[in-house]
Amino acid sequence: MSDASIAAVISSVISLLTALIWPLVFLFLILRFRKPLARLIEPIAHGVQERIAAGGGGEASVSFAGLSFSGRIDSASKLVATASEQPGAAGGPVTTDQARRVLTEAIPNDEAAAKIAGSSVLWVDDVPSNNRYVVDALHQLGAVVVQVTSTDQAKELLKTNEFDAIISDMGRAERDGYNTRAGYDLLADVRADHMDTPFFIYAGSSLPEHVIEARKRGAQGSTNRAAELISMVTSALVAR
Repeated sequence: MSDASIAAVISSVISLLTALIWPLVFLFLILRFRKPLARLIEPIAHGVQERIAAGGGGEASVSFAGLSFSGRIDSASKLVATASEQPGAAGGPVTTDQARRVLTEAIPNDEAAAKIAGSSVLWVDDVPSNNRYVVDALHQLGAVVVQVTSTDQAKELLKTNEFDAIISDMGRAERDGYNTRAGYDLLADVRADHMDTPFFIYAGSSLPEHVIEARKRGAQGSTNRAAELISMVTSALVAR
């Protein structure tokens, strides 16, 4: 075989290998960076859906420069107000305007709003339906909320996933029975693993002594009021 023939064969083999390798490289990148890509795409997808639902206009329009969040803040404020009106809600009802002021203070500009979009929140509560309005409010702001019902499920997720904030109730049904201090137990596990993820207790009490104890144990806040919770969580997401 002549040198020219050998060179042609080598060139063909290289071309074939190149054609085979690039799809594999692309697949590796998709699998390796699927979580950041999902966080990037999720708020844009939400905005597109909202724009379609609004007939192509409205406050939730999408542009290459970023997202307009005023409509989302309005929607989130209504949901927070609704949460405060539910039976058993602490602190009395909050108006939509009051909730909007809380959110606007926590999310004062487009840069802050962009940090909320695509952020991830782990919410641990054995009765997740109790939190539906606040969860929906966070969704309106572009956050991804993952809900689980036990400490074991939360710990399993935290082994392989990073979250920008964690919310936990205090007492809940666990595998070995009802644990009145499950929130503190999860908090201890999180801090023992050297995770500094902002952690919030959303429980039945906002007594000063309970708030102080939660902070001493490493939580960033503790409350039983929806408006205060979403203020603390969004402020932490903006500060990340």
